[in-house]
Amino acid sequence: MEYRTLGKTGLKVGTVGLGTEFLDKKPYNIVEETIHTAMEQGMNFMDNFLPGEENRRNVGKAMAGHRDKWILQGHFCCAELDKSNQFYITRDLTVCKRFWDDYFKFMDIDYVDIGNLFFMDTEEDYKAIFETEFIDYVLDQKKQGRIHY
Repeated sequence: MEYRTLGKTGLKVGTVGLGTEFLDKKPYNIVEETIHTAMEQGMNFMDNFLPGEENRRNVGKAMAGHRDKWILQGHFCCAELDKSNQFYITRDLTVCKRFWDDYFKFMDIDYVDIGNLFFMDTEEDYKAIFETEFIDYVLDQKKQGRIHY
């Protein structure tokens, strides 16, 4: 695996990373096999945005004992709509806080390496984050060490 420095972070990430959306609603043994195989192949960057509890628990369980081997990207602004695990984008800070805290609880982690502001595509999206208390919350999470970059 070839590794490169990720922006100004100093983190060395593989040129191939693991996105986990396809693992949603898969049985644990598939999640575990996928994550462990990715590790064995030298992958060290994982993006996990799905808000569903089962997905987060399965990914966290499969990562257990190997957290130090992964550069983990977590997402703000993504929430679960209903029991069907269909996610939606939201800028509602109360909702986002709940799903952000759930991310740490269900994944059984203390921090994410990268905090991602999910789907910021329009000027309206930008304003909903950077011209409200939302950005203050995100920066506070960084200050607390829950987000490294």
